[in-house]
Amino acid sequence: MTIELFDRTNKGRLAQLEDLLEECFPQAYGGDLARRQAELCMEEERLAIAALEDGDLIGFVGAIPQYGVTGWELHPLAVTGSRRGRGVGKALVARLEQEGRARTVRDPAGILREAWVRWEEREDFALSGDSGATLLVVQFDYPSAHAVTMAAQNTIKKLLNERCFIGGISAILEDTRALVNKEMPLYILCAVGACLVVLFLSMKETVVPLIFMLGMIFPIGYNFGTNIFLGQISYITEALATVLQLGVTMDFSIFLLHRFEEEQLTCPDPERAMVQAIQKTFSSILASSLTTIAGFLAMCTMRLTLGRDIGLVMAKGVLLGVISTVTILPALLLTFRGAISRHTHRTFIPRLQRTPRFVVRHAVPILAVFVACFVPFAVAQAKTPVYYTLFDSLPQDLPGIEGTNRLKEDFGMTTSHFILVDADLSSREMQ
Repeated sequence: MTIELFDRTNKGRLAQLEDLLEECFPQAYGGDLARRQAELCMEEERLAIAALEDGDLIGFVGAIPQYGVTGWELHPLAVTGSRRGRGVGKALVARLEQEGRARTVRDPAGILREAWVRWEEREDFALSGDSGATLLVVQFDYPSAHAVTMAAQNTIKKLLNERCFIGGISAILEDTRALVNKEMPLYILCAVGACLVVLFLSMKETVVPLIFMLGMIFPIGYNFGTNIFLGQISYITEALATVLQLGVTMDFSIFLLHRFEEEQLTCPDPERAMVQAIQKTFSSILASSLTTIAGFLAMCTMRLTLGRDIGLVMAKGVLLGVISTVTILPALLLTFRGAISRHTHRTFIPRLQRTPRFVVRHAVPILAVFVACFVPFAVAQAKTPVYYTLFDSLPQDLPGIEGTNRLKEDFGMTTSHFILVDADLSSREMQ
């Protein structure tokens, strides 16, 4: 006995298949129905396996592709009566499984390509307008934000043309990830540029702002590197951490520099002056940093895991910023102290002359004014709308947002919910 792919060009073999189907399924394939079923089994997309003995067909198994060739439906399986109980059917199914695994399309691109080809052959195909739209539902084996799902999203998008839209949570998450990765360098650059401008305007040492930024690279890099101990972090945390850490810990560097300059007035030795500056600065920035760390750690009490994410990462970032301020930054200032002293410019931030005296002389009226202003601001805050959907904050021209909006417009599907019920429930109980 041999098991092989069915020879679709052999008309004699096809006639044997008709006889075999009629023998095994006389009620279903009697007469002309056997010929029609045999022709269906020979369709190009189907699998057809034959069991032969001395040139005669003694068994047959077929399979129909399902879900875009991601699975196969066995139909039919037939073995002539004189050969049953000898393992013919088992051998046919084993070969069918082998061929099915070889031909199964696990790439969603293959599924979608086949679906588009079939649908675009329909004359009434349209994505919008009076003729309606066609909806294709794609299910993924992995979670919405999984790397495999994201890769599948990219593959699917490459197949879409201007008439096609993709929507849903996984599409929006993939768009969000791409948007964050694209814009993160831009707003980090904007944050660094803004800090440099402020430092240049407020400090007379031209080189110091660059040294501060160089010193910030270390704690920020250490903070991101130590995130590996957290297992994973949110993309929102990753996007915000650099800018937040830059803004929260930059003042530590300014405190150290000002203390160093004050110590140099009474101690001509730069190294000795730096020792005194570190000792006196550490107590100030330690108290400031601990209150900041406590505030971030308080976010860890949130049941929303994003709060724990941001809280731990930023608390760790502030601690690393303090350590870098009393270790790395002094080394940088002493190393480049020659360039710092040679390159100076006048400051452009005006010094307060009259304001301090005015505040001291009118302390009570000023306090009363600010307390009175608190009431309208509190009322305004209570009336400010708060949105709880992250998608509302995303650009509305993202492909995933556009696709989701089209689902709402064409199918009324703003949000999909699935209810799972026991198969044994009666219709009355389900109602």
